[in-house]
Amino acid sequence: MDILSNKFEKRMEETKTNEGKAAEMEHAIRHEIKVKIEENPVYYSSLKEKLEELIQARKSKQMDIIDLVEALREKVNDMRNTSQKSEEHGMTREQYPFYQMVEKELGEEDQNALKDLTHIQTEMIQDQAVIEWTEKEDVKREMRKRIKHQLRSSKINKDKIEALAQRLMDLAAVHYKK
Repeated sequence: MDILSNKFEKRMEETKTNEGKAAEMEHAIRHEIKVKIEENPVYYSSLKEKLEELIQARKSKQMDIIDLVEALREKVNDMRNTSQKSEEHGMTREQYPFYQMVEKELGEEDQNALKDLTHIQTEMIQDQAVIEWTEKEDVKREMRKRIKHQLRSSKINKDKIEALAQRLMDLAAVHYKK
C-alpha cells in the first residue's frame, strides 16, 4: 500500500485500535522500504534501522503503543517529505540520493562543496547516459572513470573511492536509465 495514497489515510481512519494503526503503519513503511530502497539506499536503510529500533523498543516495553503510533506517524510524514528535502538542498528528487550517499562518506564538512560535487556528477551521468547505457560496458566504464575522477578531487578517503563509485553507478542505473 502506498503511504502517499488517500487509501492509506482512509484505512488509518477506519482502524479503531492503536495496535491496529501501528500494525498498518509498520506494514506500509516496510513495503515502501522494500519498493524504494534501490532509489535511495542511504535514506531507506536508515529508515529500516529506525523502524526496527522502534519495534524493538515496543517489544521490550520501553515504549507504549501511543508513543509507537506517534513515532511511526512521524516516519510516514518524513517519507512523504523526501522530495521537499531535495528541493531544500537545491536538488531534484533524482539528485538527492547521490548527495546523501556522498555525504555519508564525507560527513557534513562542506555542504556547498558536497552540493557542487553532486550536481557535477549527476550532470555528467545524464550527459553520458545514452539509450540502453546500462547494457554498454564502454559507456559504463567511461562513466565510472569520470565519477572516480570527481571523487578523487574531493576529500573522500582514497580507499573508499572504488566502492563508492560502484554504489553511485548503481544509483545512476536506477535514476537515469534510458
